[in-house]
Amino acid sequence: MAQIIKTDCGLCVNCCGLDVHVEDDRIIKIEGTKEHWLNAGSMCPKGEHLMDWVYSPNRLKYPMKKVNGRFQRISWDQAMDEIAARLNVLKEKYGSHTLMLWTGSVGVEHIEMSYFMQRFRGAFGSPHFYNAEGICFRTRILARQMTFGRCPAEEPRNSNLVILWGNNPDASYFMNGKMIRERVAQGMKLVVIDPRRIPLADHGIYLQPRPGTDCAIALAMMNVIITEELWDKEFVDKWTSGFDKLTEHVKAYTPEQVEIISGVPAADIKNVARLYATTDGSCILEGVCSTNQQINGLQTHRANAILQSITGNVDVPGGWVTTPMLPLTDMRLPVEEKPLGAEEFPVFYQFGKRPAPYGSSSLLTEAIIKEKPYPIKAFINAGGNPAVTFPDTKRFMEAMKNIELNVCIDPFMTETGELADYVLPACTFLEETGVGGFPYCLSHCTPYVMLRKKCIEPLHESKAVWWIYNELGRKLGYEEYFPWKTDEEVVEYLFSKSVIPYQKLVDNPEGRLL
Repeated sequence: MAQIIKTDCGLCVNCCGLDVHVEDDRIIKIEGTKEHWLNAGSMCPKGEHLMDWVYSPNRLKYPMKKVNGRFQRISWDQAMDEIAARLNVLKEKYGSHTLMLWTGSVGVEHIEMSYFMQRFRGAFGSPHFYNAEGICFRTRILARQMTFGRCPAEEPRNSNLVILWGNNPDASYFMNGKMIRERVAQGMKLVVIDPRRIPLADHGIYLQPRPGTDCAIALAMMNVIITEELWDKEFVDKWTSGFDKLTEHVKAYTPEQVEIISGVPAADIKNVARLYATTDGSCILEGVCSTNQQINGLQTHRANAILQSITGNVDVPGGWVTTPMLPLTDMRLPVEEKPLGAEEFPVFYQFGKRPAPYGSSSLLTEAIIKEKPYPIKAFINAGGNPAVTFPDTKRFMEAMKNIELNVCIDPFMTETGELADYVLPACTFLEETGVGGFPYCLSHCTPYVMLRKKCIEPLHESKAVWWIYNELGRKLGYEEYFPWKTDEEVVEYLFSKSVIPYQKLVDNPEGRLL
């Protein structure tokens, strides 16, 4: 008889609830968890094809080493021994900073992977940990930190007006798309600002700007709000500074002038600005990359944060809300050297007391190619495919030619894996126990956590990413930093300093809202 295991999906930051039906150590069906607070039984197309992904014939089945341009099967012992030996040689020759680690996830979808990578680089003595967030989401985080001191999250479920600004939830955050349709039917107002007319544009006011002119539109909205004295005077007087300078700055951005810049009629800009400013509980939902991967991306996000501020839509129901986060045990080890970009982009690296966990990915390829400030000769990638996703693919491929040890950890052979000297098969999130849910609260303004449960044993010879770094650390002589033997030991350690103990997650398989 099949067993139903309640877990969550690790494919993206939404971490939807899943009911995984298992019989004889094989998954026979996957459904959305009906009682889950977020997805309520629904699944996106990727979730609906999870079984195809787990049981794909294209899964990496065993460790492989490239010999004369072709991959050959080797054992895990051989792979760990040889990689550790080559790392020691490179460290002796070039110093510990010769090692660079890359991951496709900052640790939201896969906390253990990110934490163990950062722990490993610290034990090795390298400052180099980089990931995709450094070239996408970091801009939004930094803009909100610069404006508020922390990074508040949107709370659209309680909004009376939502502005989808470069955000297409039907394609990326499907629960938000469903929720917005339900709320519009209940009377919520909707504005869509996007060069593409997305389906939700049919449910509200639609502005179609020229790409890259979003910041100008935001400034024009401020111009209208300030000129017509629609700002929240009590909030601005009590909680903000620099309003006089802002007033002076936005004078040049009249709706008529911005119509020339953006192509959006001045009358439409005025209409949206008035509607936004006079509706309590208004919320701007920005796209993850659409509004930040442009020349003035940071300033665009700052402008939107200021719009939320001058209308008093901060820390109120339906606005942007500063939420609690669940602290997990910090597994990082101190490193004296700083990563790439710490000197060139000091605000990017550290705004406030705590530095970013990663360096500036934009400097990665040039540092490898030019060997400045020093030679970087070892590259270990886990859960990412920078050969495809990194800006300027050709330049990245050229950089990889200068790497003397290239290791790729992934459930599948990727374009980045094809360049590697060693490829190591990682198991999927359904084959290991870990931290589930989204305790960082950046997606839905609702921090929650659950135990991500192992549903089946790892297929073929695949291993959990944490185990690979743990074992490699032990091979290098760092046993004191890598004492763990099981998934459960790792998760229990991560929650050892948390207000929610590990056992409570075991006893509450559906998860906990914080």
